[in-house]
Amino acid sequence: MRLLASTATRDVEGANSFNNCSCLLAISGPTRNVIPVTLPPGRARLATSPSPTASALDVPIDAIEKGIRQLPGVPGRFEVASTRDDDVTVVVDYAHTDDALRNLLETARPLAGQRLITVFGAGGDRDRTKRPLMGMVAARLSDVVIITSDNTRGEDPMRIIEEVKRGADAETRQSSANVLAVLDRHDAIVQAIGLAAKGDVVLIAGKGHEKYQEVDGRTLPFDDVAVAREGLEARRVKSRAG
Repeated sequence: MRLLASTATRDVEGANSFNNCSCLLAISGPTRNVIPVTLPPGRARLATSPSPTASALDVPIDAIEKGIRQLPGVPGRFEVASTRDDDVTVVVDYAHTDDALRNLLETARPLAGQRLITVFGAGGDRDRTKRPLMGMVAARLSDVVIITSDNTRGEDPMRIIEEVKRGADAETRQSSANVLAVLDRHDAIVQAIGLAAKGDVVLIAGKGHEKYQEVDGRTLPFDDVAVAREGLEARRVKSRAG
């Protein structure tokens, strides 16, 4: 018995598609069972590769189904910071290269009910050639792009942003993405969540599970998920106030 394939599909009936993602697992064996499993997309992505353990061992199908359903999310890897009660979806991910960012956006794009808003930056004292490439990818696959600071380390944060924006601006000649630059990462995340409309998806990329930000030789406390939840709470308060 082995896992043949896994395909994540959007549940169009779910109010929040990121919390209602169907995953069909086709398992070879005497009956070639197909198991429907509901997972958040981050966990669905974990299930998209063949399972060597299930292949090598005679694991009962119901045990595979139970195990897949109980898969824990990986902090900072397609981590959904919003709840089912929120009218927007906010996802935090560690993607910090142009290839990783493209994979992230291509995963999120078909799940977005409306616009895809991407917040990200590029690390300082690292490969500068990837910066415009990240900007191009973000502008190609997003509706709104907010370029901000990442771990700037010893570099001027505005220079990093300008190098990323150069690639994004070049891409907007062919796409309709709106590109913004917000120096402070906290402000960028809160602003993105604030400007999102019902059904929009906000992706916060680059730091994921990290609980710090490296700035000018200092390591400062910073948590993308915590800031995202702060922005979501501010959105709820504003909504209740009418």
